[in-house]
Amino acid sequence: MKQGHGMVLLYSLKNPSFPEYVFSSNSGVMCLDFNSEHPHLVAVGFYDGNVATYNLRKATSQPTHKSSGGSGKHAEPVWQLQANKLFDAKEIKEKCKTEGCYQGQNKDQMSQDSLNSLTVAFTAMKHKIGGFEKILVIIALVKEFVLLPVCLVKWQKDDMDNNSNFFSVSSDGRIVSWTIVKNELVHMDVIKLSVEGTMQGPEGLQLQSLGSGTSFDFHKKIDYLFLVGTEEGKIYKCSKNYSSQFLDVFEAHHMAVDTISWNPYHLQVFISCSSDWTVKIWDHTIKTPMFVYDLSCAVGDVAWSPYSSTVFAAVTTDGKAHVFDLNINKYEPLCSQLVVTRKKNKTTHIQFNPIYPIIIVGDERGLITSLKLSPNLRKMPKEKKGQEVKKGPEVEMAKLEKLLSLVREPESKAEE
Repeated sequence: MKQGHGMVLLYSLKNPSFPEYVFSSNSGVMCLDFNSEHPHLVAVGFYDGNVATYNLRKATSQPTHKSSGGSGKHAEPVWQLQANKLFDAKEIKEKCKTEGCYQGQNKDQMSQDSLNSLTVAFTAMKHKIGGFEKILVIIALVKEFVLLPVCLVKWQKDDMDNNSNFFSVSSDGRIVSWTIVKNELVHMDVIKLSVEGTMQGPEGLQLQSLGSGTSFDFHKKIDYLFLVGTEEGKIYKCSKNYSSQFLDVFEAHHMAVDTISWNPYHLQVFISCSSDWTVKIWDHTIKTPMFVYDLSCAVGDVAWSPYSSTVFAAVTTDGKAHVFDLNINKYEPLCSQLVVTRKKNKTTHIQFNPIYPIIIVGDERGLITSLKLSPNLRKMPKEKKGQEVKKGPEVEMAKLEKLLSLVREPESKAEE
């Protein structure tokens, strides 16, 4: 798919007709995220696999930092097998000098820096032939690089050296950490979404299969814990401390996981949505979902509300926004409203305002719709005479836990 130029537009609700900031780019913009500790910093992911940061305090339309082909950019090589040959050690060295071989590693283990400067790659195995040690070399040419869009970027807390850092995910199966060190954007692969089994390449060459990341979210309290959703419908529970293995795998959906989000109040609960028409609420210690909602249409996005542990909203590709409150109705949405009226247009994203009772909905044509939640959709506990209504995170957590205990109860009885 050919991509043209992209733009980042930042608006104020006081003036929705014209943006406060305008940033142009040579590639389409796929995602962005504001830094909660430094709100003037914005991380952006592009269609061509690059990431960049913008500083709103600087009077420039150019990014302050940007990745490049040799610095961790999300891309996937398309391999073309050339030949199987036998060489001795001297011939190997000469060939590497002339053809730029990358010796000693399987191509699936090569770093991104190596891949971008690579012309020839090979796997080598020692064989003894007629008393002489020979090396069997499988030469594979990088035919081309497929640009992979950055699906999501998210800021994390500043590191121990007070450097700002964010993470990105793409369908190349890499979760990449990006740290701003002085005037440089330093990257590090946190984990690769390898899946079970291998796929067969040309000439019977066995290639390691990688999962295609589509979404991820970091735990609100446990810094090292995060979840990753994939195109295959799986959700991986991962840790920053273990780059080679997963803590757990959820067989979550039948199609791509479009969004994952931890609950802002309950430490064990997260929500996911998919193109398989469903929204699911999970306890990360249990392999089966607590609640499942079929919205009869592909779900593009889902978001928890910032003011209640039991309220969430979702958008579907039929142009509707759905608002749920589990504390009022565990089975159906309180409201389903048509946001997009044009044909051949789909709603793709939804977000709550962190302070005001407002949600914004984005669609496929680039339009943003701002909606105010009616009082019925943001009911607060009624005050009783002589009694003070309890509020705060502990109350919200207890409210959701009470609902989850009702779901868990039949299972515990069956075990008994």
